[in-house]
Amino acid sequence: MTDEQTCDKIEELFTHTSKINEKDPDLHVVLGVLYNLTAQFDNASLHFKRALQFRPKDSTLWNKLGASFANGYRCKEAIDAYYRALSLKPNYVHAMSNLGIAFSNQDMHKEAARA
Repeated sequence: MTDEQTCDKIEELFTHTSKINEKDPDLHVVLGVLYNLTAQFDNASLHFKRALQFRPKDSTLWNKLGASFANGYRCKEAIDAYYRALSLKPNYVHAMSNLGIAFSNQDMHKEAARA
């Protein structure tokens, strides 16, 4: 079985399981990570948003959502998600770093330096 076939099978299994148990945020997180790894950033964002419906104060989920947006060239939404992560955990270094990168990618270098 190739790596692609393995990913497809994993995606199929987790998608099926998430339909059976829609309210399990961990299943949506796994799918979000899987979709990020396979460059399906809109699908990743969708699943992180679903997980956030159940865990809205999870700063790591907001950071993951921001990364999905950033990887999908949705910088404004990425910045908003990183700010949300930082509002929940002000010293969250990974979110600060990602926010700085997002600003830099928008040629907003002063903001990047402050992040």
